Amino acid sequence: MIVYERDLVAPPYKSQATVTLYHGQSTSSNPRYLAAQKGARLKSICFIRAAATFGQPGFGAVKEPVYGPVEQSGHDIAADGVLLSEAGSAAIIRTGDCPAVALFAPAHGKAVLLHAGRAALTPRSNSDELSNIITSGFSRLTKELPASRVIALITGSICANHFPHDLPEARALVEPFTVFGEHAFIDYATGRLNLVAIIRQQLIDLGVAESDIHHDGLCTHEHAKLASNRRDPGVKLRNPVILVLR
Repeated sequence: MIVYERDLVAPPYKSQATVTLYHGQSTSSNPRYLAAQKGARLKSICFIRAAATFGQPGFGAVKEPVYGPVEQSGHDIAADGVLLSEAGSAAIIRTGDCPAVALFAPAHGKAVLLHAGRAALTPRSNSDELSNIITSGFSRLTKELPASRVIALITGSICANHFPHDLPEARALVEPFTVFGEHAFIDYATGRLNLVAIIRQQLIDLGVAESDIHHDGLCTHEHAKLASNRRDPGVKLRNPVILVLR
């Protein structure tokens, strides 16, 4: 079942990217056929194993895609994002509260799909700049490209109301986000982290027009058809997010 879908387009450019969010499905299921139904070539589907936290394979990395056979239910690559540059190619990430972010450069027919959960969004200092999965993905997409329009979509995220960090051990995880300012929390006292607002402001700071930043308007915790780790801990369901480049 499709919960949300959006085509990222920018006439007069012919290339487009379609992003689809599906209802919660078993982690043992094979989502590649869903990508094929959306027009992806069977031999050009990359199934990403995103890192849940620091230190796991592929954490914070945005890589070139690896394409596995369509009948394979396992992952192709450990990463927090991939760069697509061929029409008919697709990337899949499964999440259970962490936002997925698609960035599309229509003039060049390229796109990235990112896993932008709390750990990957955590800012890291690099000289005078802060970096995280959003800056890494944007840099990877626009590297060696002339300045051009980027269209963004944020989907499959838990909302700040249901994302508190009020216990001492949890507070330590969200303290780094204070560098983003007041918009990072809807309530700092309870550590209610606003992942969507953080991503949106980062993209604006990177030069993406506010009118080109889209959000599905959903909360995984509140939507009955979407999987949520916070709502249902231990349940082995995830929401496939599929990006198909056309």
